[in-house]
Amino acid sequence: MEEYKKLFNTIIEFKKLSPWKWMSNGDLLCVEHPRTKQKGYCCVMGEGGEIFGLALYLDQEGLRWLLDRMEDIPIDTYSHYAQDYIAVTFGNANELDKEGKELIQSLGLQFKGKLAYPLLSRLSPGSISRFISEEEAEFLNIALEQVMQIAPKVKEDSDYLFPIDDKVLVLKEEGEDNQKKWVENWIETEKLLTPGVTDISIFSKQLPLLKKFQVNNSLTWAADMYFIPEPVVDKKGDTPFFPLTIILVDLGTEMILSFKASNFAEYKIEVQKTFIEAVDLIKRIPGKIVTIRPELFFALAPFQKALGIEMVQVGHIPAVENIKKEFLSGFKGFRGKHKK
Repeated sequence: MEEYKKLFNTIIEFKKLSPWKWMSNGDLLCVEHPRTKQKGYCCVMGEGGEIFGLALYLDQEGLRWLLDRMEDIPIDTYSHYAQDYIAVTFGNANELDKEGKELIQSLGLQFKGKLAYPLLSRLSPGSISRFISEEEAEFLNIALEQVMQIAPKVKEDSDYLFPIDDKVLVLKEEGEDNQKKWVENWIETEKLLTPGVTDISIFSKQLPLLKKFQVNNSLTWAADMYFIPEPVVDKKGDTPFFPLTIILVDLGTEMILSFKASNFAEYKIEVQKTFIEAVDLIKRIPGKIVTIRPELFFALAPFQKALGIEMVQVGHIPAVENIKKEFLSGFKGFRGKHKK
């Protein structure tokens, strides 16, 4: 309960400061959790005059999501459901969920006026938004405090968070015990986007099978993944989630080679399984794989190196888009493509 209390006190001060009056959602800065060392990328919301608050996007995936928005890449079905953040926004009393209402009452707080109530939410890839945990409240509180330290500097210099080099301001606590203090470090974006380690257990077991087949340089496959915009549950009582669909298409014939639904948390392993099944079906290995998803590069990296497959990232794959649109058109939650 103590972390929630600290958070609400900070939120009240954040609302008074209202940094969205001079900060935009392109003012990117990173806060490193002092204890866990997890990185969160702060996005101050309110520039558009509709949603006010702060979203803390987590880890490399969160940074990639924000960078795509800054480059004005449209939010498609995948990127919409792939968001990973902890957030506070301001709304009216009727927008509070049960947990938020009970917490405010237990803390003895009162809020009056339009858009006065703090709404706390945690959204992870492929999941339905939920109320934040006490540990997440701690991280959000840290982020809010640091944003309030940086906001006056941005007010004085609107280019403060936009250095000449491609870098991101990372705030981290340094020093020993009672001498700890927050310091500013400018770190190259590329270093913050270093790929994580891919589980190669499936790859290792199936490599002897795959090496029986030849690489056919005339074959080009397209790989993609997207969320089905209707939640499902594995079994009664489980938390609903949006299934992630992984698809492989032969661009020569536009034939679907493999089509698999997965939980987002398991997508790297499922991508490897999907590739192995397609190779076993066709009895050949493609010379090239094209994709629009950098996540698929990381998942398929072991195969790329071991089998000599060329992998290319592109902005659009018409054959895959047509298949995806036809499949998703029957779902009410289908968003299609639109700009932020």
